Amino acid sequence: LSMQPFSMSATETVTVELRYQCLSHLPRVYYREPQNLIDMEAIEAQFIDYFLIYAPPDTYQSPVNQASLDGVVQGYRLLTEAAPMYELSCYGFWQCKEHYASQQEILQVAAEFRQRQLPVDAIVQDWRYWGDNSVNWGPQWDTQRYPDPKGMVNELHGMNFYFMVSVWSKFGQNATCLQYLRQQQNQTGNIEIIPGTEKSSSVWLDPYNAQAQLDYYHCIRATMFDIG
Repeated sequence: LSMQPFSMSATETVTVELRYQCLSHLPRVYYREPQNLIDMEAIEAQFIDYFLIYAPPDTYQSPVNQASLDGVVQGYRLLTEAAPMYELSCYGFWQCKEHYASQQEILQVAAEFRQRQLPVDAIVQDWRYWGDNSVNWGPQWDTQRYPDPKGMVNELHGMNFYFMVSVWSKFGQNATCLQYLRQQQNQTGNIEIIPGTEKSSSVWLDPYNAQAQLDYYHCIRATMFDIG
């Protein structure tokens, strides 16, 4: 498939398919029948360059032996360069539910999947790993229900599982990370907590504050990344 300009005669017919979405009103695209050149314009997109990817059947053989957009996709990849692929496990099955309630439950479920030889690449711990009390909402483990998070992750890795944990930029008043953010805020004067939420039941980190981003990463690194 060549991306070089191609020539057309005045009598030659080429079908051009346009696909784009306009949320405000019906888009109108104008084009002039080809003479020596073909040109197009659209009043909704006055500053956009249009690239026509030419992939006729005689120059591109579809691997599925039928009409498809594979040739157009290949041409697009030549224009933009190929996007890197994620590792294979990302395309497998990730087991997730509303939430697991304990370290024991996660390990039992993981072991059952392996015993039944069901192909699972990752298991996800959603919310409430900090406990049922919302005042503890934050990236921290309830020590009664998750007595050894690092040991849990090691066991999951031993069963060839990836482990994912959901985190939020929201905190309950007793969250350890919130105490750290408040300490940093008091020392530096940098407002890391969104004003108006400081004394509420849901305290929110300012995600656009550069120092708050670093301090929040400090929290989740200690409780999440460093355990494996």
